[in-house]
Amino acid sequence: LLVRNVHATAEQHTYRSWLIIDGTHPYLYENPAIANHVSGTTFIDMGRQLLKAITHLYYGTPLDSRFVLHNVDIEFLRWAKLGVAIEVTVSAEVPEARREGAPRSCAAVLEWRQEGHLVARARSRFTTFSAALEAKLMTRQYGQAPADAELVSA
Repeated sequence: LLVRNVHATAEQHTYRSWLIIDGTHPYLYENPAIANHVSGTTFIDMGRQLLKAITHLYYGTPLDSRFVLHNVDIEFLRWAKLGVAIEVTVSAEVPEARREGAPRSCAAVLEWRQEGHLVARARSRFTTFSAALEAKLMTRQYGQAPADAELVSA
């Protein structure tokens, strides 16, 4: 949705993308009062989409794989302008797949620059895995009693 391009750089496991956010996305900019800069949630979604694209294009993760963010530690240093190119550099740590569809726990560092200025940086951990594993994990999680119910029955 937001990512249109990503390229490997000369540095191993490092990738670059350029995005232009216009402030008209109906979900991210539903409030016209905030459509005067690139919002923080836009940075998070840019990063998520970019990490999924990188694992698919450069590490062989199937396109229909599930992508689960564990954490995003993001620091905003400047406002980013709408309609002006933002360059994103990603350094990724993606382990080799043990077998097709097996979970892969990954990490990444992202830096966003606009007009030569560092506007944000983030560290993130995420996992990719198959839809079948997702279904199994969700069934197990939803089958657990709520924490309050466990305390009451004890």
